[in-house]
Amino acid sequence: MFIHWRWNFKRKTPNFTPVCRKAGIGRYHSLCTERSRSIETNHIFNVGNNMKNQISFIFLVLGFWTLQAQHFVVDSTLFVEKTEIKTFTYERFNKKSIELTGPVFDSITDKTFSQDTLRVTFSKRGLGGQTLVLSISDTVNPEIILRSDYPAFEGKYSKSLELELSEIIINKTDFISGDTIIVRLRCLSKPYSGYIGNPKFEYSGTIKHVLELK
Repeated sequence: MFIHWRWNFKRKTPNFTPVCRKAGIGRYHSLCTERSRSIETNHIFNVGNNMKNQISFIFLVLGFWTLQAQHFVVDSTLFVEKTEIKTFTYERFNKKSIELTGPVFDSITDKTFSQDTLRVTFSKRGLGGQTLVLSISDTVNPEIILRSDYPAFEGKYSKSLELELSEIIINKTDFISGDTIIVRLRCLSKPYSGYIGNPKFEYSGTIKHVLELK
């Protein structure tokens, strides 16, 4: 058995096609078809592997970006002197950024336990505004919430904003009444298109508070 090459003129771009013959017999052998199928199968397999590798790489990059934007650490040696949380609002008008300083919280306004989750809240009394809530269980999940005295958020009185950045260090995550909660944090929301200037909202500072829970 031997293989020789035949010029294929039917293609727009002519190429050589392998032709297989049996020695002494002038007809094509099935080996040629089997060889072509094997080449096609290997090509499809390689393409599939390449696509899987590319998809895995994309998810790895997205996961890395997510981890870079959200940092959560438990540090039993963490020490801060007092509770002081500052708020900032970043707005853009005519392509210029404006930073507005909001209230400074020196105490926790509300704290409750619900299904093994400790919720710590910072807010100012009023008909509307914004609130920072830390939900502490095995991890710490921060929320920046906008409030209104009328259903301004698609028929609702409040809206939880998606976060662009979350950096939280806490002394521990398992608390009982009488424990001291110590936290250092910075949370920044993504732009909110529902307000003029597409503002971002930020909370940053420290917490040192003895929990007194009923």
